[in-house]
This record gives sequence, structure tokens and C-alpha cells, in this order.
Amino acid sequence: MSAPRRGIWQAVAAYGLWGVLPVYWKLLQRVPAPEILAHRILWSLVFLTVLVGVRREWRTLVTAFRPAPLRIYAAAAGLLAVNWLTFIWAVNTGRIVETSLGYFINPLVSVALGVLVLRERLRPYIQAQMRLAHEQGLPPMRPLFVEFPADERCYAVDDQFMLGAELLVAPILHEGARERTVYLPSGASWRDAWSGEEHAGGQVLSVTAPLEHIPLFLRNGAQLPIRGT
Repeated sequence: MSAPRRGIWQAVAAYGLWGVLPVYWKLLQRVPAPEILAHRILWSLVFLTVLVGVRREWRTLVTAFRPAPLRIYAAAAGLLAVNWLTFIWAVNTGRIVETSLGYFINPLVSVALGVLVLRERLRPYIQAQMRLAHEQGLPPMRPLFVEFPADERCYAVDDQFMLGAELLVAPILHEGARERTVYLPSGASWRDAWSGEEHAGGQVLSVTAPLEHIPLFLRNGAQLPIRGT
């Protein structure tokens, strides 16, 4: 089964499970909501520990315990715990309609958090690329050879792209990968958007790709607010 098809069925299963969960919580209405939440956290931990062991991804798990991502995960876990507790309590007290409305509103809350926390720092740049696409027909996301037609090696690169003329993106395409090779087109200088390290064009680099970001390179000293500084 292809990855897209598998993803569709996984999404259907996940949303189907969410659809029948209120029935399960209702059967447990005599159990206090905090106790149900505690069981859910505990047995989720057991299940995921076994899953990580079976898939032998302990190394990936260890990298997640660095201070910066750990703070983010802790905050996310706290918000998720509040979400779960509210959901269980609401169902068990007969507030299913209100809970359903809340979950319809949830995507809007996610967007609001994105604006407040991430601040959409690249919005002006992306808007400029959209304007260029409208006026000149040049897609915002484009193959390397569009920007570097004289570099023959760019025609063979199919796992990187330019976002506009100034930002090279090298996405992670394989599950569990924490590093990858990146080709930097010739005819330009490149700066790692995360470390600030400068590189000459026309070479292949091996770069790290931790969980919190993907490899990004800025062309010819471009100043884009990738890190919010």
C-alpha cells in the first residue's frame, strides 16, 4: 500500500475512533475524569515505550530530550492533558453538543496559536512570492534548475526545492532520518539558516536534521527571519 493511501486509512481510523470515544467515556461516567485521564496517560506511555522498542528508535527518542525541544513538548503535553480532561469531563456530564462545538472550533485555536507563537515570520516573503506567481506565473515552490539553469547538476535534484529565489529547502523524506545530504547550487553563496555557517555553492553537504527543524539555506546573504531574530 502506498504511503498516501496508508495515510488516508490511518486518518479515517483515527477520526472514527474519536467518533466512538464518547460512548466509551459514557460507560465510565462513575469514574472521576482525572482518574480516567491518569490511566490514559499511563497506558499510552506503556504502549509507546513498547512501540519504540519494537521499532528500535531509542536513539530518536533520546534526541527529543534536549532542553529546547523538551520545553516545547512539555508545553504541548500540558495543553493536551487539559484538552483530554475537559473532553472526558464534558462527555460524562452530558455536554456532548458543547464538546463537539469546541472541537469544531479547535482548528481556529490552532491557527491563533500559530500566529501568536510562530508569529508567521515568513508571511511577507511568502506573500511576495504569491504576488510574483500571479504576475509572472512563477511558482513559489520551484525546482533548483528554475533558479540555476546553468548548473547541470540541479536538473538531477528532485528532493530539494527553492521557496522563492532566496530560500533553499531540503525536506526530510524518510522516517526517522536525522541527517541528509544537500546540494548547494553553484553561482551563489549559501548560509545555513539555523547555524549561520557560510558555504560556497557547487558542493554537496551532509547536514543534521533534528526534530525541531529541517535544513534551510539562504542565498547570497538573504535576510529572512527564519529564527525570529
